[in-house]
Amino acid sequence: MERHATPSSRRGSASAKSPGGLSKFALAGLILAAVPCCPLTALIGAALGLFALRQIRLSGGTLGGRRVALAAVFVGTASALLWSTVFDRFARSQSEGEQRALTDQVERFMDAASSGRTQAALGEWLREDPARPSPEHVRAFGRQVAERFGTYERLAIHARDRSGALVAPVVEVSGTFYFENGAMFGSVRFQGRVEPLRLMPSFRMIRIVIEDKRHGNLALGDVGLRNAEPPGAG
Repeated sequence: MERHATPSSRRGSASAKSPGGLSKFALAGLILAAVPCCPLTALIGAALGLFALRQIRLSGGTLGGRRVALAAVFVGTASALLWSTVFDRFARSQSEGEQRALTDQVERFMDAASSGRTQAALGEWLREDPARPSPEHVRAFGRQVAERFGTYERLAIHARDRSGALVAPVVEVSGTFYFENGAMFGSVRFQGRVEPLRLMPSFRMIRIVIEDKRHGNLALGDVGLRNAEPPGAG
C-alpha cells in the first residue's frame, strides 16, 4: 500500500535539508566587499562576513548564507590588500613626480638667474606673490650665487613640508644645494594651484634661501625684499 507524506512531514523534511533565511550581514558584507577602489569599505565587508559566520553558527540552522559570508571575508580581505597596494604605489609615484618637478623648477630658476636671464627666472616665480622680487633683485641674486659658489648643479631635498588648502597647497623643501665650488644648505618655498585635468598641482616659487655663514645668506621672496637693497649692493 502506497504511503503519502503528510504536509507536516514534508515541512519537517524541508527544514532539515535547508537552513532558514539568508543572513543579512552576510549579504551586506559581500556587497561592501565588492565595492571597488575603497580599502576601508572592503575591510568593513570582511568584518561583516566574519560576524555573519558566527551568527550563522550560533543560529542552530535557522540562518543560512555561510558561503556568502565566506565570500565576503575572502573578497573583502583580498580587495583591501589590492587597493591599499595600488593607492600606496600611486601616492609614491605622485610624491616622486612632485619632487622631480620642484627640483627641476629650482634648476631652471638658478640657471636663468645666474646667467642674467631675469625674465626667464621670474617665469618660475608666482606672479601674484606680493613679495615677488624685481628683475634687479633676481639679477643681483644670480650674480652673487655665481661669484660665491660657481655653477649650480642640483638640489638634494632632505625634507618636505606641506601646508595650506587642498586647492592651494604650500610646499617648503629644505636640503643641500650643490654647486661647482661646494655644497650649501638652504630651502625653497612653493605655492601650488590645482588646475583642471591635472593630477598634480602646478607650483611656482615664492621664496628661496641659500645659507652662507661666511658671507651672509642669499634670499629672495622675503616680505619687504622689494624695498631692500639687492643682495651684495653697497
